[in-house]
Amino acid sequence: GGLGEAERVLRGAVQLRPAHAPALSNLALTLLHKHQHHQGGGEGDSGEALELLDKAVDLAPRSVATLSLYASALAAAKQLLPAHAAYLRAIELGHKDWTPEAFAHMLVGYGTLLEDMAGDTQGAAAAYDHALSLHPASPGASWRRGQLKWLWEDDAEGGEALLRAALASAPDHPDALPRLAMLLSDERAQHAEAEALLLRALAAHPANLLALQVYGEMLSDRGDAPAATALLLHAQALHPDLHPPLPPPDTVDV
Repeated sequence: GGLGEAERVLRGAVQLRPAHAPALSNLALTLLHKHQHHQGGGEGDSGEALELLDKAVDLAPRSVATLSLYASALAAAKQLLPAHAAYLRAIELGHKDWTPEAFAHMLVGYGTLLEDMAGDTQGAAAAYDHALSLHPASPGASWRRGQLKWLWEDDAEGGEALLRAALASAPDHPDALPRLAMLLSDERAQHAEAEALLLRALAAHPANLLALQVYGEMLSDRGDAPAATALLLHAQALHPDLHPPLPPPDTVDV
């Protein structure tokens, strides 16, 4: 069942119709989910997915959905220039044949590429603004634009409003909760609400690394060194591949 069964069915569809772009795209999407969720997946799944999407784009060069998936897969594989080119092609085609919500989701992916991988905060902000103009309730565009307003435009009020908007759309959003907590603690000294948000984040997502780190720092600032150290060690145990690793207990700044 699950992804394995979907893969089996889609491989059969591709075998019957090897030049059918939707079947290729859907198989690629299944392989990417399999790789992401580690259900028997490996690097071969993401590599094969890119090969399938490359064929799908050749067969359907004006499919915004296929280009968007291709761009996100390239970005995940750190192939930044091809990902950027694929996003631009999709954006140029527009959203006439796609829902505004789906197109906004793609714009968030493009903005994330610009922000996280190219350091282009201005271009990222424009992408998030475009996404919000199409889908004002987009939690992804809201929290990312809010973070930029706060950290890069020195607009804590605007940042807070957008982070709260993200939570209005997605109350347990794993990125918005700890970031709003950080803003409230750092800018407003509203530590009680910040702590409540962090506990909410960890209740919904126990392995949320940012929430664990921010809560550990909050406990440290409060003077509760044992609890801070225990929480940071717990975060390290959940995320052993962190680079750089979290500090060992004898170096935690308390």
